[in-house]
Amino acid sequence: MGEAIEYLYPINADQERFVDVDGALVRMTSTNLWESIEQHPDSGSSWYLSNSFRRMRPEDIVWVYQAGEQRIVARARAVQIYQQDDVWHVDLVWDLGATRALRRSPIPRSNFGQTPQNPVRANAGTLEVLRRWERATKVGGQSSPDPSGFEDARIRVLAEVVRRQGQQDFRRRLLVAYGRRCAISGCDVEGVLEAAHISPYLGPHTSGTENGLLLRADLHTLFDLHLIAIDQTRAVILSSALAGSDYEQFAGRKIRTTQSRSDHPSRDLLAKHRESLTP
Repeated sequence: MGEAIEYLYPINADQERFVDVDGALVRMTSTNLWESIEQHPDSGSSWYLSNSFRRMRPEDIVWVYQAGEQRIVARARAVQIYQQDDVWHVDLVWDLGATRALRRSPIPRSNFGQTPQNPVRANAGTLEVLRRWERATKVGGQSSPDPSGFEDARIRVLAEVVRRQGQQDFRRRLLVAYGRRCAISGCDVEGVLEAAHISPYLGPHTSGTENGLLLRADLHTLFDLHLIAIDQTRAVILSSALAGSDYEQFAGRKIRTTQSRSDHPSRDLLAKHRESLTP
């Protein structure tokens, strides 16, 4: 991967963004941006991108520009760029050290002159101002990233991406494929049905229906913990850890057949998942 590119992302006081906190969306605006970041430092933020800036890549740097006050007020890194419902999004993880420094010492537009109307690549003059600010505040830039916590935060944010996408497009497709019933239990209470990835999520290309099962929430958890798997005959097999539990009723039960053959779960992916079944 090449050197990270830096962008200015404008946000207005009346615009809303949302932070995913344990599956719940928390409202974020320009006026409560700092407070929201401090309250939920480990939660991922999903922001819109105009189509022309879908070239943004993971690890690129995003400087948040508060349009009303005409100043840069926060810094983040992109961890995922994806299209959902015909709209491009960027998921961000916050650089807390830089953002706290920007709260104390925001960078006014008068210092760099660039006026972003949409997410835009920082020009050479702006980059020079950003480097001077980093030196003056002793906040490291992209050449010296803070290793403490960033990778953990990245993992948490990607997990939130999985959950959100599972609840939306991926889940919608699996609901149709399985006739709105759990593939194992047959439960038809839609509010507790979740999209389970058979193979771990590695980007939007791994959210095809062949890599998914529609499962009741508790069965989804057991599947992810490798306490439940599916054998080569499409029957449920259980870990011995579930012996004597209510889940024994599902042992040997065949999973539901999808309405379209093209949506059948991949036998290869199920076999790979089965290799990790807890004895």
